[in-house]
Amino acid sequence: MAAAVQCLRGHPGASVSEIAKTAGVGRMTLIGHFRTRADLVEACTLDRVAKLERIQETEVIPYLLEAWKPLGDVHILLKAAAVELPEEQCEHLRQRANAPLQERLREAKQRGTLPESLTETWLAIVLQVMSVEAKDLACCGGECECQAPSQLEATLEQLLSNHEAPRS
Repeated sequence: MAAAVQCLRGHPGASVSEIAKTAGVGRMTLIGHFRTRADLVEACTLDRVAKLERIQETEVIPYLLEAWKPLGDVHILLKAAAVELPEEQCEHLRQRANAPLQERLREAKQRGTLPESLTETWLAIVLQVMSVEAKDLACCGGECECQAPSQLEATLEQLLSNHEAPRS
């Protein structure tokens, strides 16, 4: 599945043959596991969504520091899924991928550590875009790959930690 994600990152329209070549297996081997390209894209997306759902961190910043890579992958996979899967199925996958982050944002707002004026949906979109771009930079290799996690953490701290909780 990692090879499929890698291949789809560079070319969301990659064929099963291209994905098999990247994985170092034959096309028929891949088809033996995934009947269609749609099945492969869906399985890869569900794998990354499951990773997001397994993250135990309850606070927004630690969650994102663990989730940014699978979030970036889900974004790429949903682009490929949009071509292969029905719109309702893509929306279900998108909602499932977004749910863990939105829940943490909702809880943070209830504790007063995030401003009430920003909706969970808006914050989730902004934070996901950051995660996707960080993942893209890290995949380029070189200096960005090493700095992406620390730069992401510093940015998140700056953006999310400046809101003081209400005083009692």
